[in-house]
Formats: sequence, structure tokens, C-alpha cells
Amino acid sequence: MKRIIITGASSGIGKALAKYYASHLQEKCEIFLCARRIEKLEDLKNELIRYNARIHVQRLDIKNKNSTQDWIKSCFKTTPIDLVIANAGISGGSGDQTIEPLDQAEAIININVNGVLYTLRLLGDHYRGEVGAHEALPAEAEGPAGAAGAARELRGNVQVRPRRPA
Repeated sequence: MKRIIITGASSGIGKALAKYYASHLQEKCEIFLCARRIEKLEDLKNELIRYNARIHVQRLDIKNKNSTQDWIKSCFKTTPIDLVIANAGISGGSGDQTIEPLDQAEAIININVNGVLYTLRLLGDHYRGEVGAHEALPAEAEGPAGAAGAARELRGNVQVRPRRPA
């Protein structure tokens, strides 16, 4: 059975990935979903039940380090996780390439960077020496918006697949 964690699963890419894995793996998967909007997660869970996948939902603000790490620990209670998709993220909405106000840039970094860190940090405890990470950061993230732009562009596009010993 594949066990998958997806953060930011209430909409967009996270929701689409939950649908993809549930529909393709069906009863062969257990999916742990989190987002701030629990009602959207409950709707998604009700939609995915038809595939016979085991679905768990949790209201979670990914920028809360302790809550995030507690939830990740709870996902590991029985067996290892096969895939973690740290997808939770927000956009600053400044498509005109202006630099965001400081409070907006801090909010973007707190969710898009720190949220990924809080999500992935505990994997080292469970897979010491076995974790390989792939990080996707577009070149334009280094543009005029600097760190806030990088965080906005990153938007959780970090995926960790635990490597199994040979």
C-alpha cells in the first residue's frame, strides 16, 4: 500500500494530485491531506471515497511549526510514508514585478518556505540517510522580487521520495 502526504490539498495542484493518486492507486493507497480549509478537504474526501482509497483529512495552518510537525508524526504512526508532496503555498499577487510590502513578503516566506521546512524536517528523523529531495525553483525566482519572489515561485514545489534500502 502506498502512503502519501499532500499539503495544501484543498484546491489547485494539491487537490488534483489527491484525485490522481486516489483514482489510479485506489484501494492500494492511503492519503493524508491537509489544508486550512477543512470544509473543502471534507468535500474532497467525500469525492475520493468512491475509489476505495483510505483518505485522512486535517485542518492545518502549515506555518504553525508545532502543529505541522505533530501532524506529520501522526502520519508515521503505523508504517512509513512513501511520498510527501509539500504543496501548500500562497502567491503575493504582484504580477507587475514590483516588490511586495514587507508584511506580505514575510507571509509568503512563512508559508512557502518555512511551511515546506516544517513539513519535510521530520523526514530526516524517519529516513535518516535515505531521503532524496527534488526541488523545483524557476530561474525567474531570482528576479527583482528577491527572496519573496523565490518563495512565491517555489510555492511548495518540493517533493521528497524516501529511498528504500537496496
